[in-house]
Amino acid sequence: MAVSTFCIFFKDQYRITFVEYLNSIRVGHACKLLMEQNHSILEVAYKSGFNNLANFNRQFKKFKSMTPTQFKKTVKVSEIA
Repeated sequence: MAVSTFCIFFKDQYRITFVEYLNSIRVGHACKLLMEQNHSILEVAYKSGFNNLANFNRQFKKFKSMTPTQFKKTVKVSEIA
């Protein structure tokens, strides 16, 4: 199957593009890493499959409506309470 054919098929089936789906999986993995371990934001970005920190921050904010730093602080506050 050609790449373009796959992308059309994927969007028809799931109503989102493959890249959007992949980024949502990557952001979910980043959230898991931010909650479980004490990694820097840069390490989490690279371990989640993003090669660019600015793009990671942009995609994270798109899916979670907050930056990775805000998410990390929110997790720490909820652990204390």
